[in-house]
Amino acid sequence: MRRNPRSERAKGRKGQEPTLAELLDDPIIQAVMARDGVERAKLDDLIAAVQARLRRAAREHAAAD
Repeated sequence: MRRNPRSERAKGRKGQEPTLAELLDDPIIQAVMARDGVERAKLDDLIAAVQARLRRAAREHAAAD
């Protein structure tokens, strides 16, 4: 079985949740994504789009206050 350096790094951070990138780099998650036909690049694009939308909404909300 291949070792995943990011997963290994996450194990060293006691009491902290893994980052989304660390989760998505996990071989088991990658296997499930492959089985479901989820492409990492497309998922990364979707996540970036949602982040941008949330940032925009937060700025608009702050400006309205």
